[in-house]
Amino acid sequence: MKIGASLVLIQETLYAANQDVVFALDAATGKIRWKDQSNTQTYYPVKNMLVENNIIVIIRDGFVKGVQASDDHQLWTIDQTTPLSSFGGDAVLHELHVCNVFATATILYMCLTSTPGASSNQQASFAAYALPTGKLLWNVQDAAAKDPALSFTFQNPFAPTAITKDGIFALTEPDNGDLEARSLQDGHTLWTKLGTGSYPGITVEDGRIYTETDNGELDVFTIKDGARLWTLSAISGTYWLNQTLYIEKNYDGKLDLQRRSSSEAR
Repeated sequence: MKIGASLVLIQETLYAANQDVVFALDAATGKIRWKDQSNTQTYYPVKNMLVENNIIVIIRDGFVKGVQASDDHQLWTIDQTTPLSSFGGDAVLHELHVCNVFATATILYMCLTSTPGASSNQQASFAAYALPTGKLLWNVQDAAAKDPALSFTFQNPFAPTAITKDGIFALTEPDNGDLEARSLQDGHTLWTKLGTGSYPGITVEDGRIYTETDNGELDVFTIKDGARLWTLSAISGTYWLNQTLYIEKNYDGKLDLQRRSSSEAR
């Protein structure tokens, strides 16, 4: 689930985010069952949320916390005092941002960006936490943070990533935004594709990785080993709807909309 989710419906409860408040509403009547607010002098807007195994994960600018979906009882929090060992020493998460998140029934996976120290440059990390307790299970630094071409700024705080049940897929260094796959078990690199180009976005659907390049090409790779399946040029944009890929193509100023089903996109 990517940043921006503001409505989650689970059985008869609708979880809705509005600015810095999360509401749990009776889906049939609209009655408020509980609400969660930052309750500090600093404004922490809700950036994303997900519900898994009766735990709602609330992602705000600056911190993440897990609460019981039934009554908002706080189970754990990951904030600016949380150690992140791969950054070295006693580094902690200053200016914490979450750029992507995925959860199973027991594990929460996140792509994080942070400033390890007050005067340090921003860095990025992939991390896994125990969903019931918030305990850090493993954490690896994202190599893309070392590449000036993929530098992390407040305007562009993370390189494109996708986290699914099949793994973590992201841009990495060193040349023009190479593509890599990482294991959900411990974050180790499964494969890397060199010189694939700089991709503004990564989408994973039906066992394939779809990436649009800066120069208007659509590259499609397999999840298993990163083998390139096909490339399509003159792309203006792509959209997924009901397992169908819609492709915008631009021919000399004329817009053409093509459609490919899941089987045709193989």
